[in-house]
Amino acid sequence: MNAMKLLRRVLLTAALLLLTALMIGAAEKYNDLLYLFYPSFCREVLGYLATWAAKFDYVLWQRLCWVAAALIVVTLVITILRRDNFLHWFFGWTVVVALFLCIYTAAWGLNRQGPDISSDMRLETSSDYTSSQLQAAAEYYLDEATKAAREVTRDKDSLCQTADFPALANAAASGFTSMTKTCFVFGGSTEPAKPLEWSGLLRKFGVRGMMVPFTGEACVNTKLLPAATPFEISKQLARRMSIARDTDANFAAILACTASDDATYRYSGYFMAFSACYEALAKVNPSKAAELAGKISGGLRADLIANGTLDGNSSNYLSCRINTGKDASSGTEANLLVAWHVHLTTPVQEEEEASTTGAETVPPPEEATHPADLKLAA
Repeated sequence: MNAMKLLRRVLLTAALLLLTALMIGAAEKYNDLLYLFYPSFCREVLGYLATWAAKFDYVLWQRLCWVAAALIVVTLVITILRRDNFLHWFFGWTVVVALFLCIYTAAWGLNRQGPDISSDMRLETSSDYTSSQLQAAAEYYLDEATKAAREVTRDKDSLCQTADFPALANAAASGFTSMTKTCFVFGGSTEPAKPLEWSGLLRKFGVRGMMVPFTGEACVNTKLLPAATPFEISKQLARRMSIARDTDANFAAILACTASDDATYRYSGYFMAFSACYEALAKVNPSKAAELAGKISGGLRADLIANGTLDGNSSNYLSCRINTGKDASSGTEANLLVAWHVHLTTPVQEEEEASTTGAETVPPPEEATHPADLKLAA
């Protein structure tokens, strides 16, 4: 009897893991069909969950983790005291873990097998941009970051300071509202992010933030560098909007920040955009990167140093470095940012070329005040 009970738990665990693998395989094979509705379904479900979880002042999933940990310990103690078969206890919990993994995959995880954000935005990208194109993008983002740096408040060390976390989290919505004019993928719940509990402990493990599909909560570490905190808040909201790949979520967060009505968010977006392009440029053309670094001064330089982008991290904050290119076919964040810069400047370049050749051209779109005004795809 006990052997049959153990066998059922083992088989159930295996079945759930197999189902998870089959879902991932089907998502890769029937990609075009699935992603006609799956991201929208996820956005709706997570939006309802986020609204429900917002009724709690604390991070609900962290409290549920405490409950789960307590149940694991209690059931283990009972198993030991009763001298029950340890394997029954172990495989009982593997069933639970496999079930949650299966639900996670079905409810959100399959977004990782979907199209890149560049495809959704119809943004032409390349994995082999020239050094001059990367330099031009870095210079553009540096100019914008320098302008935005003048609009934020700073502490005695010239580091950017933000509003208290609830007020800062509430300000994230405006950037996504603006970006929905650019692309549908920026639509979804903008329920404010919550501050992670035990941020000091999680800082030691490099945890900057996360989005938990089981509760729809977007959570951010409060020990993060203030200049990067609005970016991280936007990144976790982007994940809730089914932008699952890390590279894509970083890019989406930058665009949402730069399109925001809030000065701190705009600065954070351009700050992170320049950081990504600068670090990429430093790898392929160190001399040009050094020239750019020499142009940086004031509060922007202080934030870049504190983040470890320039001269190493000398602050007590958790730094925020991107440009990983992890799990994205369109390349690194720098590739996407160069593509975005090319997109922004193409109408201007075409107009200049037409004026020199005398060719008749289609009038360019009205001048945009920020990237969100330049529509790509509805």
